[in-house]
Amino acid sequence: MSGNREYTYIGKKLERVDALAKVTGEARYFADVQLPGMLVGKILTSPHAHARILSIDSSNAERLPGVRAVVTAKDMPKRSLDFYQSGESDQMKGHGRADLYALVSEKVHFVGEEVAAVAADDSFIAEEALRLIRVEYEVLPAVFAPEESMKPGAPTIYEDLPGNVANHLQGSHGDVKKGFAEADHIFEDEFKTQPQYHGALERHGCTCTWGCDGNLTMWTTTQTPHLLQWMYGGVTGTPMSNIRIVSSYVGGGFGSKTHVLYPYHVICAVLSKKTGRPVKIDLSRMEDFAHACACPPWTIKIRTAVKKDGRITAKHLDMTGDCGAHLYSSAGQLNQCVTMAFSHLYKVPAISYEGRVVYTNNPHRAVAYRGFGNPQISFAMESQMDRIAEALHMDPAELRLKNFFEPGETSDFGWKFDAYGLPECVRKATEAADWKGKRREKTPNRGIGMANILHMTGWKGVFGAGESDSTILVGKEDGSFYLYTDFSEIGTGVWTVARAVAAEVLGVSLETIRIVGGDTYATPFGQGSYASRGTYNCGNSVKLAALDMKRQILEAAADLLKENPEGLDTKNDEVFVRRTPEKKVPFSRVCWHVHFNLAKMLISKGNWTMPAGLHDPVTNRWGSPGPMTSYAFACQVAEVEVDPRTGKVQVLKMTAAHDVGYPINLEQVEGQIEGGVVMGLGYALTEDLRMEEGRVLVDDFADYFVRRSQDVPEINPIIVTTDDAYGPFGAKGVGEAVMCPTAAAIANAIYDAVGVRIKELPITPAKVLKALREKEKR
Repeated sequence: MSGNREYTYIGKKLERVDALAKVTGEARYFADVQLPGMLVGKILTSPHAHARILSIDSSNAERLPGVRAVVTAKDMPKRSLDFYQSGESDQMKGHGRADLYALVSEKVHFVGEEVAAVAADDSFIAEEALRLIRVEYEVLPAVFAPEESMKPGAPTIYEDLPGNVANHLQGSHGDVKKGFAEADHIFEDEFKTQPQYHGALERHGCTCTWGCDGNLTMWTTTQTPHLLQWMYGGVTGTPMSNIRIVSSYVGGGFGSKTHVLYPYHVICAVLSKKTGRPVKIDLSRMEDFAHACACPPWTIKIRTAVKKDGRITAKHLDMTGDCGAHLYSSAGQLNQCVTMAFSHLYKVPAISYEGRVVYTNNPHRAVAYRGFGNPQISFAMESQMDRIAEALHMDPAELRLKNFFEPGETSDFGWKFDAYGLPECVRKATEAADWKGKRREKTPNRGIGMANILHMTGWKGVFGAGESDSTILVGKEDGSFYLYTDFSEIGTGVWTVARAVAAEVLGVSLETIRIVGGDTYATPFGQGSYASRGTYNCGNSVKLAALDMKRQILEAAADLLKENPEGLDTKNDEVFVRRTPEKKVPFSRVCWHVHFNLAKMLISKGNWTMPAGLHDPVTNRWGSPGPMTSYAFACQVAEVEVDPRTGKVQVLKMTAAHDVGYPINLEQVEGQIEGGVVMGLGYALTEDLRMEEGRVLVDDFADYFVRRSQDVPEINPIIVTTDDAYGPFGAKGVGEAVMCPTAAAIANAIYDAVGVRIKELPITPAKVLKALREKEKR
């Protein structure tokens, strides 16, 4: 890490504020909530990929001793659960359709769609009750491939949408025809990515109870408690003030628990209200795999025009996504794919694109996934960049550098790259990996490959506000502070960042800052943890709140020290006079004075709203100054060894250089890089939510290979520092960017090792062997 800034906490390696609570078991997750008289909720799902519901008979289940309630669609709210993206919210118009309901009444669209639910005294009774519910179906033709789903005569999944195209984007910029005509070479490739399971250790579920005052309390696993509160209220007509969402600790989300109101949330609340008792729904790992959520698969076709010197002149993209039976966030992911390809990572003077998201009867629910479309488009674009470099007899690093922006430049779409560390990322990554030496002195079956990415950080949010709110309250007379943030602790370390920022600004020790988060009754409204917003948005709102609190502390201390507040400052839990530092007073005395002598309460607030333009989904354009004020850049280099007898790929080393602005917690940033690379390894080589005829074929981690510690190669995280003008202390977000380049870097390294280019993820031994055999035949 470069730079020499004089901070007490910022840029240091800090112990996580949540570490002790987690290792001792003190941290409470939704599954830990035990309430008197609590019932077990279970959900009956469809065994068919596509079928009409003719009748539901729950009478036998209702008579079973220990069953307290049985519910079907008639008991559920009639409004779509994804109403906020169906055109009823101005900011989300064009992003989706109302296709998701808590329980379905007329037709099921995939294996696992929710049909009925029960609440019973224990899980055994609940499961028996599900078996007693009789549902009569008329099985309908189903379709499982997007290209088949779009054909004339294909089964219509939703009657109002013949053709099954749920969302479509098309557009261009610049003179594309001229760009292709002027090119010396044109490259065309097709790439495919797989559905990927989020793999969070904590499964989906919630615990609900209704108070005597008519208020709902829901403990659940969500990254966005305030958005969930708003969405539940909108769907059910319940005032937000009557809804409390508690999600302080989340056992991993990676996008699966982001601004999504799942059927189980509504079902659990309805069961609780109907029985008058608390109800818990805790999905099994099998249920979590089968129908909770996943990253959708994509087919991406790229046509790129280049000059002999490697300069890109034009590009055309064609993208097709399989969203399964529910659109969820697929439309947003399609938009992200376009955005990431659209003249931002490299200078592309002309580009055209067409993309669509297609309904099928596949069971994956296409929700947000780490990187939100960027890993997919990066795999395709960065794989093709290596193919171009080889054809032009150029070093892949040199080709990329030739097409970079210059620091301070603004793209054609108004993205201004002031804190631009991408060239430095390439330099540091290639130097650390000995790029030139290993390419020059080849070892048989060993290869080295690289990939670059750009990623937006601190996203404005689904409402276009991008806001985060924080408040700080003085903890009575002892000089401590309570910091209230809208962010849950989902494993990213955002609470540690918040405490470090507050302590740095206030000039107090870390231990004096106590964090309260993830509870809508106690914390101010905010959009929560997603889109690399934690450090950036939360950090900024905390900094503003801390500055406001510091001002109040100095004014109170001025009364004690008989000085002007402008001449005071803070350090080491004390307020001191700048011109005579020995004249000082401890915070505890200031707080005592405020509470007991002045009879006042010190409370501050900080509201951060992203100063960026709004998106127009119709034109796919952004208002000035673009969608973000902050952009993260990275270069990753992979070193692999391929066994030509078995096709097995062993990743020997990953070098990951990331422009993170200025790190708040250095240890945390390094950990994020390492964790993101590990997730990218799984995406590249092993993770595949395999399906057949609409059924998920994997139901536990024995069949779904998430990388364990013994499967992780050496990872060298390299921190490239820039100074983001809008980030707290110059910081950028890092959580999503770290996964995006990994798969492409590994694919490029495999080609360098054995001369075969795999264009479909995951890169399994079978695919490598097949490619090697085809190479031998040529």
